[in-house]
Amino acid sequence: LGAAELTAGSGAAKLAEGTVQYNVPEFQPSVSQSGNKVDIVQGPTGGFQGILPKDMVNKWNIKLNNSVPMNLIVQAGAYNGTWNLGGLRLQSLKWDEGASKSTITFDQANPDKMETFDFTTGASTVKLTGLANLNFGKMTFQSGLGSYTLDFGGKLKRSADVEIKTGVSNVTIVVPVGTSARITLKSAVSNTKMIGSWSSSGSTYTTGKEDAADKLNIAIDMGLGQLTLDTH
Repeated sequence: LGAAELTAGSGAAKLAEGTVQYNVPEFQPSVSQSGNKVDIVQGPTGGFQGILPKDMVNKWNIKLNNSVPMNLIVQAGAYNGTWNLGGLRLQSLKWDEGASKSTITFDQANPDKMETFDFTTGASTVKLTGLANLNFGKMTFQSGLGSYTLDFGGKLKRSADVEIKTGVSNVTIVVPVGTSARITLKSAVSNTKMIGSWSSSGSTYTTGKEDAADKLNIAIDMGLGQLTLDTH
């Protein structure tokens, strides 16, 4: 989808359900199913061509089922989104969005093990919270110019690797007290700020127990900008 306001959550009785309000005919969504794959798509392939009207309406309210194991793919252009996907049985998650403003929350534990979580975004403002609840083994985050918060709140059930690559941006990493993490900077960040219980040695920052059985291993490749490391 694109040029939309979206609210998404869990708790659908069916695999997916919801409503879409729109007043641009080309925004009419379609739903198709092939085997165990379901596509929910806004408008024609290639997106809307032309000038959007000032009184445009394009509001999505979607829920997904939290009892069916799924691989979820989100592809979005410029939009405003509020997502709460806590409790979904996510086995993989691939996210690609453009110039957006989105808040994505995982406030309940994923009952299944997620192998990979890949997140790519352009010039945007994104806040991800409850990331430890996803129960992923590996996460990659790639972004351009923007402001990003990655909050690893929730219960970490196993060690996980995170790779972050971003351009000129403001990035905040939040690790809750009680979770162990090791952050390695792979490039010279112009400004790093520590809040809470962090220790630093060269380009490495740690919090929690060094010998913890379950730990976040985070590698950051960042251009100019502000990196904030926070524990609370």
